[in-house]
Amino acid sequence: MRLARIIGLPAIALVLGTAGIVLAGGCADGSATIDSGHSNTTTEAMAVSTTGASTTEATTIPGSSTTATAGPSTTAGTAPVVYGDSTHSLQSGGRVRSFLLHVPPSYDGSKDVPLVLAYHGRGGTGKGQALLTHMSDVADVNGFLVVYPDGVNNAWNDGRKGLDDTDASIDDVGFTRDLIRRLQAQYKIDANRVYATGFSRGGFMCYRLARDLPDMVSAIAPVSGLLSQDLAGDFSSTAPVSLLLIMGTADPLVPYEGGEVASVLGLNRGTVLSAPGSAAFFVKLDGCPTAGSTVSVPNSALLDGATAARTSWVGGRQGAEVQLYTVTGGGHTWPGGLQYSPVRVAGPTCRDFDASRVIWEFFATHPRAG
Repeated sequence: MRLARIIGLPAIALVLGTAGIVLAGGCADGSATIDSGHSNTTTEAMAVSTTGASTTEATTIPGSSTTATAGPSTTAGTAPVVYGDSTHSLQSGGRVRSFLLHVPPSYDGSKDVPLVLAYHGRGGTGKGQALLTHMSDVADVNGFLVVYPDGVNNAWNDGRKGLDDTDASIDDVGFTRDLIRRLQAQYKIDANRVYATGFSRGGFMCYRLARDLPDMVSAIAPVSGLLSQDLAGDFSSTAPVSLLLIMGTADPLVPYEGGEVASVLGLNRGTVLSAPGSAAFFVKLDGCPTAGSTVSVPNSALLDGATAARTSWVGGRQGAEVQLYTVTGGGHTWPGGLQYSPVRVAGPTCRDFDASRVIWEFFATHPRAG
């Protein structure tokens, strides 16, 4: 539980009673009170912190209250390149919104590079998502930018209706659009290679982006998050968006077989399609052949309590593809990532594959058709 608090993800609280053990919270929608490390910033200026900078030149970053180690100015804008991690803010929807940006050391502004948006779970932060997934390490190896947005009150308006802990007036789609445009103005980003991934409620948010921003987001990769009944019933877009879905069969919060998301103190969390049903929705949306092919992921970690298999549907419109990783015995966790909560609470973390690396490999082969 301590680790869950440290990385800014919500704890999955255990309530011990005479009736047994009850899950009372969680990364999908848990409302357990935690020390998330999230700062409710009310000013436009936010401190910038960096790691792994490539030069020693100290430069004041526009929109920041401090100085940071920076490289040469990017050709896409006037702000200097800040390598490694830096925190920023922007105005969107009448609110000051914050985000963590990671720029790989190979970026020099000479060519367009991909951008990956990584959304945290309920109660989490962008910083926590970075720690959970080590996606920044993958970015450094492969030369893409990754941004970890912060949700208002540590949540996302993901398209489910009537959620008790979500303000329906919060425009997270608009925030995402503004964030992409902001980064495109400051960095050389390939508009056809912008992708979204997320954990738990962050995964739910990915589906909404597939519906509402298919002109900007090329592919999505939700982990421990399924397509909600509300969004599936109101999916107005017909644009193909490639999907990679990773889902554990023993997830205690988001049911692999579909149905109601685990409730907390009677609060509404909505209902979801099953993992195969969510994949089938995108198979139809993308125009893929309905017959998929399944291969087993080598069981390289014999003691992790989980195994995995990948089902793929290829040959969709404009090169779209759908992949479903079924993690048998896997919990509400990020394969290859941190075991942020005890196994008895969140379920085991599969170690047979690295979700962050697999997600990037999928993204890298699925640009949006220009």
